[in-house]
Amino acid sequence: MKKIVLAIDLGGTNFRVAAINEQGIIEKRVKKPTPVQEGCNSVFTCLLSALGEVYQCFPKKQIYGIGVGVAGVIDIEKGIITQSPNLVGFDGYPIKEKLDASFLESLPK
Repeated sequence: MKKIVLAIDLGGTNFRVAAINEQGIIEKRVKKPTPVQEGCNSVFTCLLSALGEVYQCFPKKQIYGIGVGVAGVIDIEKGIITQSPNLVGFDGYPIKEKLDASFLESLPK
């Protein structure tokens, strides 16, 4: 069974979620507007919804991990968006902690 990685590209105008296989081929993708004006929690809720939309297309045991890209600076060790010029209000946002608590706990260990 091939492994799938979920990839997030979180931008100030749009965000994308994709499922990418071991050969680097995109198997499923979703693009949605980023509701930055509604605040961090609203953006995160929309992001989780899109993740779920992609995630449900694959057996749970196929999902190998998740990666997040954001314009700006991420403290990889802490999993915090330290600075993002395109995501107003996200400086200091604990993206890894939020994903762990809301989504990653459902992935196989």
